[in-house]
Amino acid sequence: MSDGERLNRLGHHSTPSPLCYPSPPANSSGGASRRRFFRRVTIAALVFSLSLTAVGCAREHPLDTLAAAGPDAAEINSLFFPVLGVAIAVFFLVQGALIYLVVRYRVRRRSAASPEEQASEEAEQASEEAEEEEEEYPKQVHGNLRLE
Repeated sequence: MSDGERLNRLGHHSTPSPLCYPSPPANSSGGASRRRFFRRVTIAALVFSLSLTAVGCAREHPLDTLAAAGPDAAEINSLFFPVLGVAIAVFFLVQGALIYLVVRYRVRRRSAASPEEQASEEAEQASEEAEEEEEEYPKQVHGNLRLE
């Protein structure tokens, strides 16, 4: 069944524009090429990160980012370490608040209720379901473009 026939069955009387239903790509194996692409990108990222790690481990060029070698570096470090301390404090405050809120407001399993409590809960649920069934829903329409 073509798209036009399907739309006419649903109540649409105009033909769909080509922009609404783009033609499939010429390469029919789209999933396989996408997987190959992501595999290549993953391998390239791994090679790149391993090469950066290897370069950082060179003995003749140690990583001394935090060792101040001049007056400007000492001034930068005098700003860096206090800001780092404040950032670490804020991090631990946020994580502590997050853990507290997760533990405090977690959803708990119900404890075993007495048979009378279970019967009353079931009666409440049944009355709620009856009220929902009594609600009147509007007429459901589909395919009327002016109304939709």
